[in-house]
Amino acid sequence: MPGPRPGSCSARRLAVLGAVLAIFAGTTGCTVAGRAQAPAAQVKAYAEQQQVARQRANATSSCAVVLDGMGATVAAYNAMIGELNATGARAAAGRTVIGRLDRDAAALRDARAAELPAAVDKQMAETARAVVAMRAAVAGPDPASLNPAARDWDRARQRLVGACREYLSR
Repeated sequence: MPGPRPGSCSARRLAVLGAVLAIFAGTTGCTVAGRAQAPAAQVKAYAEQQQVARQRANATSSCAVVLDGMGATVAAYNAMIGELNATGARAAAGRTVIGRLDRDAAALRDARAAELPAAVDKQMAETARAVVAMRAAVAGPDPASLNPAARDWDRARQRLVGACREYLSR
């Protein structure tokens, strides 16, 4: 019995069926059993590199923000001391300094919430303590408490500048 005549309905069906089978055979391909595995040492090294890169980026950003804000606080504090020396009062300038110190403390807290290199994180914490003590001295009634608090605050800021130096553009 001869096959279907060319151009007949059966011939077209066979051609379509052949095309479908060819496509199906081409898409099923072969499969590989198991899972891909990377060497543990390489995975660990990569994760450590990524952590260092995150810490560096966070330190760069955090140091720039914190130190910039502290520069404005130093200027406000110096203006308050000028007012205190000239008039014996520090009310208006003191409120400004307290507001600036509050912003500095918040910036230090926010910075410490990010993943930072250990030396920067430690110095951010020490600086935050000095900022809180400085705020208490400015808000307090005794002007004599300003000098020791200012010395500690200045030292903490200078140590923070040192810890941040390698992360800030030159």
